Amino acid sequence: MSRNGCLLLSLLLLAGCVARPQEPPTPTPPAYIGQVYEGGILGYIWNLTDIRCEVQPDRVRLVLEMGGGEEGIPYFQLVEVYNDQVLFPIAPDQEAYDPSWGEARIDITIGDLYAYDYPLNEKLPIVLPDNPLVTKIGLYPTYDDALLGFSIGLKVAAPYEVSTLESPARIVIEVLE
Repeated sequence: MSRNGCLLLSLLLLAGCVARPQEPPTPTPPAYIGQVYEGGILGYIWNLTDIRCEVQPDRVRLVLEMGGGEEGIPYFQLVEVYNDQVLFPIAPDQEAYDPSWGEARIDITIGDLYAYDYPLNEKLPIVLPDNPLVTKIGLYPTYDDALLGFSIGLKVAAPYEVSTLESPARIVIEVLE
């Protein structure tokens, strides 16, 4: 190979080794993002009797208490989503990004649960401005008269645990640090 040929080959090889700007890596979302958790049973009518929020050093606990149903817990579904990817419903078939919910939120829908005698507008939202986990707890609009919904706004995506208790019926969501 000629000297010019070797020089050209060396320049081509060198050009291939020059660092190129790369896209920043896309982080893999935690396993709990988008994972649907469901429980309870259908078939009874329930009435919301209390909403309690307990703040502990390593968690925030939300307790939804219900009465009326004959047995078990009403059917419910939870899912944690990134707030900027699954927009908050603001009207039927309309959504908007609402930064007040934080980076993520846990959306809870409960079937056949009504709040006839519970003052939702006086009790919600529950705002926790100094909490490292939760921004606020408020209503999640379902636009379905057979579903009552709640959202837990999270400063950052966080794992959570769900448990149910009977007598009285309760759904307990614990957001973990």
